Amino acid sequence: MNIISSNLDTVSSNKKVIFKKGSDAFFEGKTNKYFYFILSGKLKVSQIDFNTGKEQILYILSTGDMFDILSYLDENQDAYITTVLEDLTTIQIKLNQLDLLLSSNEKFKKSFFHYIANNIKSLEDLTLSFSFDNISTRLLKLFKKYSYVKNGELKSLISNFTHQELANLTGSVRQVITRTIKEIKKDDQFLNIFKK
Repeated sequence: MNIISSNLDTVSSNKKVIFKKGSDAFFEGKTNKYFYFILSGKLKVSQIDFNTGKEQILYILSTGDMFDILSYLDENQDAYITTVLEDLTTIQIKLNQLDLLLSSNEKFKKSFFHYIANNIKSLEDLTLSFSFDNISTRLLKLFKKYSYVKNGELKSLISNFTHQELANLTGSVRQVITRTIKEIKKDDQFLNIFKK
């Protein structure tokens, strides 16, 4: 759901902030003071097990998404690591302004909480996928989740991801992803997932 397009009049008067590719938007963005609505670009949100060095990508955020929900709700800005994958143009709003919007604008509040519910559902789906799906199914669901049609053409937010990044999204390792992608291409499963 694109919270910005349905509430543009509500948030557009705030300051635009750009985060450059490769930067850490949470660190640079001071999410303990500000909240951000993404106008364009791409942001990776992940957690890292510092004992093993293994990364788990939780979200790929893009146009219409917002961050940092967890810092806003929990006042804990150290929960995630972010990497700007494509220059990120955002609308920055002070947290007290966000509080005011949520208490005074019913349409915005409904969109905001619907967005949060979708994120919770996405994490539930990720957990269930780890429990019930093999790597092939996880990969296919991943491509379906991050794909969209633009001007009649199929696009994907993860089309230029390395096999290691795909492994980090699916809870696997690079070698298994490489082998699985070869199998998927052989069986034409990739094209069938978009026909459902």
